[in-house]
Amino acid sequence: MTKLQAYLDRKPSKATIKNFDQAFVFACENHPNWSIKREQNTQAENARRHHRQLQEHMDGESIPLRVMDSKFIFDVTDAIKDEYEWSESSANRFLSTISTTFKCLLRHHMLENMPVILRYQCPEGRTEWYTQEQVDQLCDIAKRHGRDELADLVLFAAYTGLRQGEIRKLRAWDFDFRMEQPFIHVGGTPETRTKTSNYRQVGLNARLLPMIRRLLDGAKQNDLIFGDHWFSRQRISREFNRVREFLMYEDETVTHSHVFHCLRHSYGTWQIAAGTPVMHVKQTMGHSNVKTTERYVHNTYAAVVNCANAI
Repeated sequence: MTKLQAYLDRKPSKATIKNFDQAFVFACENHPNWSIKREQNTQAENARRHHRQLQEHMDGESIPLRVMDSKFIFDVTDAIKDEYEWSESSANRFLSTISTTFKCLLRHHMLENMPVILRYQCPEGRTEWYTQEQVDQLCDIAKRHGRDELADLVLFAAYTGLRQGEIRKLRAWDFDFRMEQPFIHVGGTPETRTKTSNYRQVGLNARLLPMIRRLLDGAKQNDLIFGDHWFSRQRISREFNRVREFLMYEDETVTHSHVFHCLRHSYGTWQIAAGTPVMHVKQTMGHSNVKTTERYVHNTYAAVVNCANAI
């Protein structure tokens, strides 16, 4: 028998998987990035959340794999998108969960083929950002309302550019004061694995040093630096949005699209406006593609002045 014939004769395993719930459980057990053994595995958490949302939408009924063609998947996703008021990007992440499940079955010869899963056309990613003065205002508003912990979180996010999930996972051992320039080890341990599963070092701005020393005072090496209080994305967004509402009354340039994640955009924008090379910003922010970093090259007044006087 030739090698080609051997491939052609390969058949899927017995059809023990007949619906999507069974397929998803199989993927969770066999896909290395979805393993429940990985502590604080955001990718696995998101996949399980998407599966729960699909189950809720279908009122607990499991979907037979035989009916899950391209049109069915897109129609169901479209309905769930409206139900949860998802953006196109959020809907695409849901579709990725379905796609990854099917690919896992295909890889283990549990399927002969999989449906083509179409994606939504996404607008260019959100790049709203805050000025340094606006960040100071956010911190002042938080302190006026007795939310000093939130003020710390806002200042830290803006002056490190870390993702919200990365900030929530930071522990005392991630802060390094041994060098002249203190810095943070981001993604250096399984507990702090980043979105792109990479490791990077982020320098600590001088404005952050008093706050960090205060937070580290008396902390054990494995203590979460911002505590268990912030270990919830929803809580951060809810409390931050309340403070932002007050800023919107004071500054009409701030809108509802200025979410907590825009503090990360602010860091990238400030760095590039200050003349930091784009590739350095890419490395510090942990982007896998420089095109993502280039979105922070805004036409700021400082950039206009620098271009005018550069030659």
